[in-house]
Amino acid sequence: MCIRDRNVYAEEASYKEFTKNAINASNEMDLYTSVMLAQYFLESGAKVEGDSITLSKLGAAPYHNLFGIKGEYEGQSVSMPTLEDDGNGNYYEIVDKFRKYPSHKESFMDNAKLLKEQPGKNPRVPNELKGDETHLYSCTWKEYAKSYKDATLCLTGSYATDTSYNTKLNSIIESRKLTEFDGQSSTDDSDKKETTNDTVEQSKFVGEDAWKNKMINFQNQVYKST
Repeated sequence: MCIRDRNVYAEEASYKEFTKNAINASNEMDLYTSVMLAQYFLESGAKVEGDSITLSKLGAAPYHNLFGIKGEYEGQSVSMPTLEDDGNGNYYEIVDKFRKYPSHKESFMDNAKLLKEQPGKNPRVPNELKGDETHLYSCTWKEYAKSYKDATLCLTGSYATDTSYNTKLNSIIESRKLTEFDGQSSTDDSDKKETTNDTVEQSKFVGEDAWKNKMINFQNQVYKST
């Protein structure tokens, strides 16, 4: 679920407001808030400075799609180019439809519902991870996932075709200390759990370099094929 033009930044938003939306959605569905936040950083290409977030085109208004979820939401969608992983770390481009939301709040909740309700059997269950065999992302649920690392592994190769999806999410969670939000309610004193200033004020998103390298590799593949 990687949008090619995520380097086009179109809107600023409140980091504190986003964390509240993530906490509410993940708590309602018994998911790791740290994973939810890391997903939106990675999928939306968000950059953070202080309490200000700069979002990519798909994540910004009027689309509000923070997680790169494909398809339609209440009949609304937008078509954009995206890179897919063939399962061997090779990327190719397609144009696909992505859900369009009325606000970021619906985007967070829709992603949480997807992780909680999507039917199917995850190939990592029961060999690598615990989960039920009727819900595709059950291995992200707190009742099965021992830690956020189990949850991010569950998403790799299923939620996203990117074979290093869990590595990228784990890096974001660790560098931004997002586990501080796990188990927190949106009514807690945000100053106590808010990400530390030296982390938040990093103007460069941890996944940005990985994205640039991905695009370079993809372009090299295109040049080689022509």
